[in-house]
Amino acid sequence: MSGEQVLAVLVASVCAVMLVRLCLPASRRIQLDQAVRRQWVLTSGAVRRLFRSRAARQAEAVQAEQARQATEAAIERARRASRAADVVREGNVYKPEAFQKPRKPH
Repeated sequence: MSGEQVLAVLVASVCAVMLVRLCLPASRRIQLDQAVRRQWVLTSGAVRRLFRSRAARQAEAVQAEQARQATEAAIERARRASRAADVVREGNVYKPEAFQKPRKPH
């Protein structure tokens, strides 16, 4: 079969399915639509997992590790800054001394 014939058969089968769908009652049409959607999600996910390259998986792992390291670094910077600054802490609230000084009138 040539490419044109395969495409013609594919289009004809899609048209036949759509014609049958139009003849179904509403409840059956909803069930058919849900089944087709479910099958599409399962199939497309399997195809994506099958054809995802090794380089893409490695890049994803490297990116996750970089994100983890950046998060840890940001948390450590925040901890150091809170220890180094002149900060009064009342419970869960930081009260820096700068907020306690009187403001300049305008």
